[in-house]
Amino acid sequence: MKTGQKQILIVEDEVVVAEDIASSLRGNGYSVSAIAHNGADAIDLATKLEPDLVLMDIKINGDMDGIATAARIRSLTEIPIIYLTAHSDRATVNRAKTTLPSNYLVKPLREDQLFTMVEIAFSREEAAHNTGGTAVKRENATSSSHRTRIFIVERQPVARQGLSQLIAAEDDLLVCGEADMATQAVDAISVMKPDLILAESLDGGKRLLDLVRDIRERAPDILVMVYSGITDPLCAERVLQAGASGFVLKSESPVRVLEAIRSVLHGSIYVSREIEPRVLHGLLKAPAGDDGSVHNSLTERERQVFDLIGRGIRPAEMAGKLHLSIKTIETYQAHIKRKLRLKNANELLQYAIKWNQLNNAA
Repeated sequence: MKTGQKQILIVEDEVVVAEDIASSLRGNGYSVSAIAHNGADAIDLATKLEPDLVLMDIKINGDMDGIATAARIRSLTEIPIIYLTAHSDRATVNRAKTTLPSNYLVKPLREDQLFTMVEIAFSREEAAHNTGGTAVKRENATSSSHRTRIFIVERQPVARQGLSQLIAAEDDLLVCGEADMATQAVDAISVMKPDLILAESLDGGKRLLDLVRDIRERAPDILVMVYSGITDPLCAERVLQAGASGFVLKSESPVRVLEAIRSVLHGSIYVSREIEPRVLHGLLKAPAGDDGSVHNSLTERERQVFDLIGRGIRPAEMAGKLHLSIKTIETYQAHIKRKLRLKNANELLQYAIKWNQLNNAA
């Protein structure tokens, strides 16, 4: 029987952990309808009590783990599920994704992160209900495999929730994960495989630069767009040179933020209009290659590709030498052209050959 409070079912086989989560939820205005310690009880309670949300640990006692339990619950009900787990390995996450969870939080949990995810789950359900459906049906109608996957890195829970709600309301976009620290993001990104990372600028961009470079090195196919309250054009220049594809100010309207996201996804470089002229001036004031500074903005892998281009190596042969796919090689070439401000593949080839000749002569 539903009450005015949101009802949450906790599925956790560690009694102390379950009670701690329940106490925190009650202290923040939620009602814990029940606690289940195994899959069979969880399924029974979910169908009988019809809670508004299930918090599901993946490793639980019994014949079924949390993912199998969630799959069964989802086959019988439309209750949203958030996974709470200490396991973030690729195989586990890939299995979990098949049940279309509202989110996936890795233990140890931070209370503010948990409450943000709970609120987002409820907001999605309410938004879907107001449009005449359910969150589950909406997800099925626009399969997650056909929606652009976005990962949010933002230290402020309120701002993170706002971005998540803004993006989740779009039929073609999907928030596949969130983090409040760059170090958390790198590990999570390798598993969640987003198409675009929307990252807050921290400490004048220093830690963000490390994050952008790390992503460019590990996963060159993933786009990065910076979401920043810093209006200094130098910060935007630095993150764009590090490999980001966009820099949007926090002062922008929600419509502009979505415009920026889609612009970057379609292959453009986006800079907020307030600082765009100054950023372009800064990027273009020194000709590429004059003192090597632009070349130094390339990642180590991009330098390898650039060197092979200068030696006349074709993409297919590069792929074999570097143990990468041709598509990844092409992505690196696109990044190099953008960073060196070259118009096309022929300009890139000529510039790389010249660079190679100069360095060999030295």
